[in-house]
Amino acid sequence: MQPPGGNPPSDRKKPLPPPFGGGRPQTSTAPPPSGPTAAPQPQPQPQPQPQLQPQPQPHAQPAKLPPAPQQPQPQPQSMLPPPPAAAAAPPSAPMRLPLPAPNGPPGVPFEIPPLPPMTPARDQGFVEFAQISMKRAFRLRIDPDQVTTHERAALALAGVTEPSLQAFLAWRRSVLFGFAVLLIPLIILKAVEIFGSGGVALPDDATTTLKGLSTIALLTEVGFGALCWMQLRDWTRWRKQRRIIALGWLVFFLAPFVIYLYPLRTTVPDEAQHAGVGIIFAVQAMMMLAPKAVSLMAGTMRAALVTKMLFPGSAAPGWLALAAAPVYAVLIFLVLIVPYHLTGSGYFVVAILGFLAAQYFLAKGALELAQPTNRDQAMKAVQRARSSYLIALAIGALFVVLALAELVDQLDFKPLSVVTLVGTMLTNVWILTLITTDGLIASLDRARGIGAGTSALAAEADRQIAAFASADLPPAPPPS
Repeated sequence: MQPPGGNPPSDRKKPLPPPFGGGRPQTSTAPPPSGPTAAPQPQPQPQPQPQLQPQPQPHAQPAKLPPAPQQPQPQPQSMLPPPPAAAAAPPSAPMRLPLPAPNGPPGVPFEIPPLPPMTPARDQGFVEFAQISMKRAFRLRIDPDQVTTHERAALALAGVTEPSLQAFLAWRRSVLFGFAVLLIPLIILKAVEIFGSGGVALPDDATTTLKGLSTIALLTEVGFGALCWMQLRDWTRWRKQRRIIALGWLVFFLAPFVIYLYPLRTTVPDEAQHAGVGIIFAVQAMMMLAPKAVSLMAGTMRAALVTKMLFPGSAAPGWLALAAAPVYAVLIFLVLIVPYHLTGSGYFVVAILGFLAAQYFLAKGALELAQPTNRDQAMKAVQRARSSYLIALAIGALFVVLALAELVDQLDFKPLSVVTLVGTMLTNVWILTLITTDGLIASLDRARGIGAGTSALAAEADRQIAAFASADLPPAPPPS
């Protein structure tokens, strides 16, 4: 298109300003062009695209536009496609904020490292926690406010928030710790007793066999003690830990019974010595196995009381303690009657009477617990029976130690045997209290699942029991 009053496009090689152009002023009604292409003369060659060559021509005079806001310089990776908006960073990835770094280029986001995981408060020292554990181990329960700050934080991390369950797990931890600590000196004393000099003189073959059998029993105790120390790390994981400890205790408990099935008298070639070697081996077997057998019932009794304190509305723990009391009394009588006839010591008689009285007071208290109660009623019933029980038990324990010392003196056993016997009894009662309590709680949970939806059967059983109980009663008079 030729502008009016101008020269042809072929004659305009070098455009001149309007005063020297020789033509009239241009009065076009078309809108003035804008942008970088608004040049008075068309270019001889087509202009490249702005995306590929953004620099304008030197002769072009771009129109003045409002200043654009300052944009940050793009990074080299800005040519890549942006990540999808819905993609979320993994939990462990650091958090990115669109804030400038303190000393970095503007607009570059900086990273904040993730927060470290929450850790429980620092635990007590070994001596301090040992004192707390020894106090707890002799108790039947602890209050929720007696849980330490470290224990409460560790239980919260494990998802245990129920106060009663927190107190129970802290009590278990103390009992397990007390058993593991006391087992160390007990193992050392037993090793000195086995490999030391002195004791009953036996033939060489019998002595070697006896040391071998005793060493096997000692190794089982070492293994179980190491297992308890390892399980102290997982004291908050009750369900898994109770199975592991129960299996380890089963080996620890049954190993001596299997070992002492070996007939030691067969190792002596002289038949005239068979009877003497058999009696000595029988007495030693009694001193090794009797604490385990007696502690089995004692641990069951204590576990029934601990479970009743935890679940006072359940009558099953009370019935268990009531049924175990007479069995415990008979077992004590059978265990102590053998050394009594070997020595003829009256100390055994007093010890038997003391233990029988203790079981009587415990059964009397268990009779009150064999029904659903609240926590206060259960604690009062236990406290009423506990004083008399502990007094009678202390008398029996004192005289049994005196009687065993006399037995050791008459049969030329090592005096250290009495110490190891008492220590074995105490540690076995502790660990059996823990294991039996775990078993009772698991059994109550299993019974709860089995008894769901059996209310009609329970009502029918109650009706039949009432019919049996009232079978010999005279018929009720007719209403007047």
